[in-house]
Formats: sequence, C-alpha cells, structure tokens
Amino acid sequence: MRDFEYYNPAKVVFGRESHLKTGELLKEYGGSRVLFTTEADPSKNRSL
Repeated sequence: MRDFEYYNPAKVVFGRESHLKTGELLKEYGGSRVLFTTEADPSKNRSL
C-alpha cells in the first residue's frame, strides 16, 4: 500500500428530527445544497 493522507472536513448530523437543522447548518457553512441519505425505500422511513 502506498502512503497517503486523507482529510475530510465533514460534519455528519444524526438523530431524530435532525433534518430540522438543515437551514441553520447551511447558513453556518455558507452552503446552498444538502444531501440527505435514507433507507432504500424512503416510504419506509418517515424522515423525508
């Protein structure tokens, strides 16, 4: 294996109702887009 460095300054927010923090987090980082991940079938997961 070759030597390498990996830097990933990501903030991952977990938890019930955590999607409600989206606007606050976007402002904090000056972002304009967000990526939500969920189960393969979102209808089974009421988070969306």
